[in-house]
Amino acid sequence: MAGRNRQMAGKICLVTGATSGIGEATARELARRGATVVVAGRNHSRCEATVAAIRQEVGDSAGDYIVADLSTLQGVRGLAREFRARHDRLHVLVNNVGALFEYRQESADGIEMTLALNHLGPFLLTHLLLDTLPNQPLHLTAAAARFFEVQRLAREIPESGDRRESQCFANKRRSLRVGRVMTQCERTAETLRSFLMIAATRIAMH
Repeated sequence: MAGRNRQMAGKICLVTGATSGIGEATARELARRGATVVVAGRNHSRCEATVAAIRQEVGDSAGDYIVADLSTLQGVRGLAREFRARHDRLHVLVNNVGALFEYRQESADGIEMTLALNHLGPFLLTHLLLDTLPNQPLHLTAAAARFFEVQRLAREIPESGDRRESQCFANKRRSLRVGRVMTQCERTAETLRSFLMIAATRIAMH
């Protein structure tokens, strides 16, 4: 640990979809920088393995996990409730969870799965945890840096004709548009809550 950048020391970070890919890499790097990271995922054994790897590298106090299915409203509320039971504040919320579905599926709530998991879930989680976040500019869109990179790539890469690729880019563009609305609004809790609901409604209508 000597000489390592510890700029996140004392910060509590919640990362959803953190058991693989970008989410896992984000959780690991935040822990390396000194943060206490709460990993959220739907698979107990994968959550346990991710946190064990983080603790082995950084230390026992570096990580914890909460198992939750964020495609359901009950799962999102359960995650927020469990986080509040363990922590009284949250410094960074990374809404990374998401998936690409080739065929139409519905969540347990009867909501189209892409809308439920990639959009409504993060909005609801942000809403439920908003008052635990510090009163400062917020950048809470799911993996915002990834979306800006996707937007850049979408401009530079010609259309491939691949249906799944097109769906992926379209999905990220929607999340980016919502993120822009959130970051341009006033930073008060009531205003941000209103924008969250408006954004969710607009996506549901398209």
